[in-house]
Amino acid sequence: ALDLAGQRAGRSIAALLAGDSAAPVEAVPVHALVNTAVDALEAVRRGHRAVKVKLGASAIWQDDLTRAGAIRAAIGPDIGLRVDVNGAWRGDQALRACEWLRPLAPEFVEQPSLSIEDCARVRHELGLPVALDEGVTTLASLEHALALDALDVAVIKPMFAGGLRPAWHMA
Repeated sequence: ALDLAGQRAGRSIAALLAGDSAAPVEAVPVHALVNTAVDALEAVRRGHRAVKVKLGASAIWQDDLTRAGAIRAAIGPDIGLRVDVNGAWRGDQALRACEWLRPLAPEFVEQPSLSIEDCARVRHELGLPVALDEGVTTLASLEHALALDALDVAVIKPMFAGGLRPAWHMA
């Protein structure tokens, strides 16, 4: 529907969503998704100012934390470190793991638990910035997370929000 509306108006979908007063965006900085310290160093060499590592897949969660520590040590304090757990940790485990992550100074911990309440605990009890992804797929879920003050960043994906318009409305 948006593509057809854009074609009829002679405008891009981005221009339709942005409206008439939006300034054009010249560049959007992105992070590099990395798995090891070597990957992270290569991303920094290519000019990335932030890296993101996915945690939570290892059977031994402490192994994931050790890997995150090695990445932070490799990139140093001036490069952003983002950690995405994909909701793998639960309750007190999320708190313990995130407490261990705190000295690594992550820009945020993304979805440390699928429970919005657990994410709020991480944010409030540990003072870590939290990004929610899987936890905010509808306007209602976003409003719930906001009511609990459970997030610093919302990762809104149009394919899970029901399309571009609902995602734009959430944003």
